[in-house]
Amino acid sequence: MQRIDTLNGEYVALFSNGALTGEAPTLIRAAAAKGAELIYGDALHVQEDGSEEPAFRPAYSPDTLLAYPYAGSLLVMSERLYARLRPDGREDADAVYSLFLRAAAEQEHICHIPHALFRGAPPPPCCSKRIVSDALARFNRLGTVHEGLFIGSFDVRYGLSKRPLISAIVANEGDIAAVRRTLEAIERVSSYRPYELIIADGTITDARTRAYYDALEQCGAARVVRLPGTDNLPRLLNDAAKRAMGELLLFLDAGLMPESHDTMERLAEQVVQRGTAAAGGKIVDRQNRLLQAGLVLGLADLPVSLYAGRQDRIADSRQNYFTNCTRNVSAVQNAIMVHAERFQSHGGFDETFETAAFAADLCLRLSRSHHRTVYTPYARFLDTAAASRRRALSRKNRDRCQDAFRPMRVHGDPMLSQNPLFLSSIEKTGCDNLFL
Repeated sequence: MQRIDTLNGEYVALFSNGALTGEAPTLIRAAAAKGAELIYGDALHVQEDGSEEPAFRPAYSPDTLLAYPYAGSLLVMSERLYARLRPDGREDADAVYSLFLRAAAEQEHICHIPHALFRGAPPPPCCSKRIVSDALARFNRLGTVHEGLFIGSFDVRYGLSKRPLISAIVANEGDIAAVRRTLEAIERVSSYRPYELIIADGTITDARTRAYYDALEQCGAARVVRLPGTDNLPRLLNDAAKRAMGELLLFLDAGLMPESHDTMERLAEQVVQRGTAAAGGKIVDRQNRLLQAGLVLGLADLPVSLYAGRQDRIADSRQNYFTNCTRNVSAVQNAIMVHAERFQSHGGFDETFETAAFAADLCLRLSRSHHRTVYTPYARFLDTAAASRRRALSRKNRDRCQDAFRPMRVHGDPMLSQNPLFLSSIEKTGCDNLFL
């Protein structure tokens, strides 16, 4: 433990197997002067060969924190907060993780400093489900904790005290076979009830498609919302959402197929948590390559999906932290569930985006009103139409994306990293060499 005098009183820095960096006390004093009582930062991990590897952290991410101890070995808090928590004096990695969870439940203002505050050995993985179980009650969440997909991660199942109606909305952009695969997969695979299926059709339909729609509606299998001739995808989806009856809206690209019986439930139990407005799942192609595992904004004109194109696997430890645990992200798309009331109160999808990035923009607007977006790998979809789905991106659409995501081009995505060292490395190497 190291004590640091600040203008806001004395602060304690808890850590093991390392030390504060030279700039850490100055940065901690500056954060304390602004009133932060709970602080964490980035780190320099010393490897066995003596080399140093930077560990970049996101801004405070409660859902990520419940999935694994992403903040690492260092925790800084005011002496007042430290005394209230009545710690047992231990400073090992598990103790710091437990203390962070306890402190976070009491604090609304949690400060992440995007600079290296700690230099030392990487923390060992935490395997104590009890730590997370104890934290759930403090976060006013009811759930059970299970082992995650990789060692040191946790899978929190919240369950649903009630089962809200889900309106699954699938847009036909000219591939009715892909629409059919999505609808039939939901009916065949999903055990969630109740739900309704809605087709949003913006095409000029042929006789065969009209006959298919008639058959669906006559037997009550799905409803069809028609807006013939529109090439504005968000407008089409907004029109369908206005006619949906569900408390939760699930927007699915045509061709996406849920791979497990509880995929819709997994998304729903995230969305109904207090402070969460949207959730998305993992999307892979037929070759088990990742297409989406949450989105990063600001690294390019369009949202970036980390590790896209790589095999979906557990072997890569860096990849695990992005793709194989539940975490807070800036945005999701292609398979996104959102509260209907919040969707409508925020104006739905912005139709000036025309074909691309409108879901990411919605997530960004939700975050500005203090609502989180959650990515979960436990809601997994197979995309059977990825190769054929190529939405044309107009110059107007690209300019709109640049306007919407420009602040993150400058300051970084808070759910990834805002460390100047990280941002400069992206400028030099591009998006292909991302690491955390």
